[in-house]
Amino acid sequence: GWYELSLTLESLRAIRQKLAVPFDVMASMCTPGVLRWARAADASEQQVADLHRRVTEGWRMELPWEDVTGHPLTGAYRPPFEHQRVMASVSCTLDGTAYLCGMGTGKTRSALESVRYLKTSGRLANVLWVCPKGVMGTAEREMKMWTPGQRSMRLVEMPVKERERLLKTLTADSGVTAIINYDVLYLLQDTIVELAKRSRLGVVFDEC
Repeated sequence: GWYELSLTLESLRAIRQKLAVPFDVMASMCTPGVLRWARAADASEQQVADLHRRVTEGWRMELPWEDVTGHPLTGAYRPPFEHQRVMASVSCTLDGTAYLCGMGTGKTRSALESVRYLKTSGRLANVLWVCPKGVMGTAEREMKMWTPGQRSMRLVEMPVKERERLLKTLTADSGVTAIINYDVLYLLQDTIVELAKRSRLGVVFDEC
């Protein structure tokens, strides 16, 4: 009999428990690919659990949290909200995070702070900021507001070939955040994959 199961840590643990075998015996029954995946998934699970513990205990990553323009009425510095500090701390620590928050909760500022940290720490060389066309100007404006000094370029209102050319100029030392819209993402996919292969590329899916 053959059985098809979803490959999750829970399913592997359930199989081992049902068979009542030790870890080494269970490992001998798995293919090398499953073993590699299980070890990576377990390490990721432990990292998430450790991060939850640290955040619960009050840990927050120390980040610049700049504010160039200040409050629109008073000009006073606007500190980040506590949930923004938590979001940025998480996305600076884990690969692949989602901000499942409503409009107006400051997701962009948290994402920008994370992007700056990941670039300055050397974990990312360049970043692709993907968003709806109508949001591109806002994204660029907020980059200048919250993370001044970060290099960015908005790839809009130009032929696809020109956007491809500009993306191909990025190197491992560029440190650029390239803003593109969802409508052309599929047209640029080959260039983006090539860029990811030659530099540490991060991607932000804004308003996804």
